[in-house]
Amino acid sequence: MTFYVEDKDNSAGAKKRKRSTTKSKDVKKSKSEENIKWCSIRTPTSPRQMYLGVNGLSKKQRDAVRSLGFGKILSFQVDGIPSKLGHFVVDNFDPDEMAINLGSDIIKVDDDSIHQLLGVPNSGVVLETLEYKKNFTGNAKSWKNMYEGSYVTTSQVVSRMHDNGDDDGIMFKLDFLTLFITTIVEAQDHGKCKLEFLRHINDDTDLSDINWCSYITRLIKKCKNGWKRCDKNSFFTGALTILVLLYVDRFNVPPLNVERTTTPLNFWTMERLRLRQKLEIKNGGFGKGCLRDQYLDLNGDESEDEQGNKDKPQDLTV
Repeated sequence: MTFYVEDKDNSAGAKKRKRSTTKSKDVKKSKSEENIKWCSIRTPTSPRQMYLGVNGLSKKQRDAVRSLGFGKILSFQVDGIPSKLGHFVVDNFDPDEMAINLGSDIIKVDDDSIHQLLGVPNSGVVLETLEYKKNFTGNAKSWKNMYEGSYVTTSQVVSRMHDNGDDDGIMFKLDFLTLFITTIVEAQDHGKCKLEFLRHINDDTDLSDINWCSYITRLIKKCKNGWKRCDKNSFFTGALTILVLLYVDRFNVPPLNVERTTTPLNFWTMERLRLRQKLEIKNGGFGKGCLRDQYLDLNGDESEDEQGNKDKPQDLTV
């Protein structure tokens, strides 16, 4: 595990140090590491569009999301990911081992952990086994034709869902899945919607019978392909939100006192993640804490009552 931290006081401290017996080459390396800033990650999309999308759905549409097996996503409150925290997690994600490597601790990223985090179906048909079609056909073609131009943006999808609150049919379901895949799992380099999954969808495909967890893990396995760490011109297009939520849920960092009473989807917001980032850096760097079990969701669905009122998470305390 590698840390990148800025130490603004190192020049003054260096004058007070005794002469070291370490080789000069190692001393230079140590000094240079002290002056490296924490790297920031850049992404072409944000989970904020997913947050806006689910929080503006009609009751009919929320019921349709539940019928897909995505009910837990309705509690989604993550409206952004802090860039330094995000870079640390992605940098320490090992796609070969499918784990976030924290030195003595690892956080597995597999179908079960994805299911426990997101609640999406973890059994059923493997999407890639369905026939791949070069051109959109049937419902997928009809859905794409609703949007002008070659590309579809997440903001367009959110607007269409909210403007058509009575639509809880196949067009809405394809809207929702497209928004979910693009903002949470994998985006295009230019930030437009990722539509590859639609090329496997037939008019008779049961969308609730797809093993979405296995599909997500296969995309995560290749998420670092082409990404360059600490490069402001390199955009990460993978499952940043999923990886960061797994990290903050499984890895507890003093002096934060996070008594988990609700799901990570419902608890973590941009504001809370920024506080987590600030405290980790202040306390010596990311990844200094202790591993704990993944939050066990006994409800198995979103944290809300019949009127759509979400459970209010406990405040983040120090």
